[in-house]
Amino acid sequence: MDEIDKQMSVLHVQNNISKLNLADSTLNSLTQFYDDSSDEDDDVDGLSININDKVNSVKDIVENGSKNPSQVPVMQLLVCFINYSFGLALYNAAKVKSTYRSWKEKHLSRCSLPPENIIICSLQQVFKTAIEDRITIKQHANAFKKLAMSCQNQATVMQHRDKLLNYLGSNLRPVIRCISADTAFPDDLLRHLDAIDKEICKYLKDVEYSTVIEQDDLDPPLAITARSLSDEMTEHLENVHRAELSEMNRMRDILRRLNLFTLQRQHISIHQSKRETAQRNLHDLELSPFQQNYMDEVFRIQERLNFEEFNLRFKEIFFERQMQDLIDREKNRGEQSIIQGLYIRKDATFCTSEFREYEEYMDEFKSDTIESLSKLIDDTILTEAISFRQHFISLLNRTITEVFEQYIRRSSLPTMHIHKIRSTVDYIASLRLTRRSIYRTYRNQHLQQSIFGKSKEEHHDIGWQFPRIGDSYIAIERTRITANACSSLIQIETRANTYQKLGEKIQLFLSNQTAYLDCSFVLWIRQIINGDKNLEFKEPMLPKACHDMTLFLVQLAHLFVGAESIRYPAALVQAQMVMDLIQAGHLTWSNAFTAADNHIYYPMVLEKATRVCRTLASTFRRYSFYSHRYPGEQLEMDDIMVSKYLNAEYQLTTAWLKLQTTSFNELNDEQILSEVVDRAISRWYPGILVDK
Repeated sequence: MDEIDKQMSVLHVQNNISKLNLADSTLNSLTQFYDDSSDEDDDVDGLSININDKVNSVKDIVENGSKNPSQVPVMQLLVCFINYSFGLALYNAAKVKSTYRSWKEKHLSRCSLPPENIIICSLQQVFKTAIEDRITIKQHANAFKKLAMSCQNQATVMQHRDKLLNYLGSNLRPVIRCISADTAFPDDLLRHLDAIDKEICKYLKDVEYSTVIEQDDLDPPLAITARSLSDEMTEHLENVHRAELSEMNRMRDILRRLNLFTLQRQHISIHQSKRETAQRNLHDLELSPFQQNYMDEVFRIQERLNFEEFNLRFKEIFFERQMQDLIDREKNRGEQSIIQGLYIRKDATFCTSEFREYEEYMDEFKSDTIESLSKLIDDTILTEAISFRQHFISLLNRTITEVFEQYIRRSSLPTMHIHKIRSTVDYIASLRLTRRSIYRTYRNQHLQQSIFGKSKEEHHDIGWQFPRIGDSYIAIERTRITANACSSLIQIETRANTYQKLGEKIQLFLSNQTAYLDCSFVLWIRQIINGDKNLEFKEPMLPKACHDMTLFLVQLAHLFVGAESIRYPAALVQAQMVMDLIQAGHLTWSNAFTAADNHIYYPMVLEKATRVCRTLASTFRRYSFYSHRYPGEQLEMDDIMVSKYLNAEYQLTTAWLKLQTTSFNELNDEQILSEVVDRAISRWYPGILVDK
């Protein structure tokens, strides 16, 4: 775009701004997008949603094969999706949402927003560019730019523009959510965009082109040369001259007879003395015109070539000469020619032309006129598959990313923050707030990475304090956040830095304290996450031992249930299934925390489990009611670790179902799982359901 065009564009946008003033209420609603909490648009109780509606859509897609690249067993994938959906439902339970929003208002409400003039100018520019992209084609760019400008200034188009931008002012956030999640757009938005597309098409059909553009705005016809004609014409010439081209195969023997071909290396000799001798002996051979042309080119080569390389070069030269001969003969026909100089004349006749058989290849070399522009528009723009709707949405998404983002830094939790937990609702709300803070910090880091270069990593120490257990017992989660990923570590004081070692630690305690069983840990963990009451120990302990044990239990509970669900919400369901099986004596902590083929276990103990969960969350995103993101590396669906994880979760879930349903033999109906899990929610997380 040259300087004049830039000035015109700026003036046009400024003029339109004066006609469009965003009210304070509109700006306030616009800011809702920038808190990037795209799963908070509704007040629906997540636990009231019928998950089976989504399960059926996933089932149809999987069984049709279009979205199942790894060909994993259908039921395994459905089980995984159901557990994931219930985990998201818990995060979006009505009571959790209410607590979370009040905490978010307190801790995360501050968020920068682009200046109003930037918002308005950007939306105006998206509209302007979308019309240009809808109308403009590569050919005659100047003419179509004028048409686009004229179209934008039409009264009806401007009316639709104002309606569209006012709609976006109130609904930008759900629109962007649809873009990012690749889901269906609101019908109101589609109606606005399609109405504009209809106005554009109507304008192009009705406009008198000569009032908008001049002949000089149209591109001149292309110069026609032997090299500019299409591959199809070259193929045609190859068929016409096939007999002559076949003579090239005989040229190897002629070159050998003239001592110009090295048999050992298959090279054509370029030695000067050999060429002079060959030229003297050439008159003794009876050569066709084609062969003579071939030898003329041999004597012109200056570098060493093998026989095949020279033949390819000669064919190119030969075809170019044939085409140039046609062009020259046509030029010599004067006013009757379809060529004047090196340009195609629009009013030429092809009936007696040497080019008659090539007429189908000549359209791009003919000049257009203002009168003939209508057919070009009918054939391209008015029949184009890409509508104004698609251009606008694509440009809007790019503007959000490239223009607005540079002004945004979202508030996040302090690097050291303590949640006080008094109930199950408090606990899940705190997990959700932490997850949002992690994602915001990651986004802020990523933004710094793109603008200021490589960003430093950040460490956030988030604590969970359970006052009814004791103020001195806090589970600390250290989250390492960079511009590329997030990773977390629970500080456990026992040097048990793997799940397997945690299982061994529990087993050692049980072997030394015979009054306790595996199910004792289930009771303690559930007391902690539900904020019930002080932990009770059957046998007296020394103060130091009691303190260490209580701290270990608090940290274990948060790792096992809370931290894992921040990474992947299904852990809220999986962990409770594990504890039900342990409480019933069907599983031990040692086995639950050790991945092995001969027993069931907690799927999150698998190697690369976090990467697998990112993969599954990404796969499920378009089918679930709510979205989940935990930044970092993920795997392909056909990775062996994804298969192991799905199988582990399936085995755990079916073992739990057998415990809950006495008549259960095999999981062949996913609705059974949904119903049984739904009934277990209130037992697992007391007080989370809305009182009826």
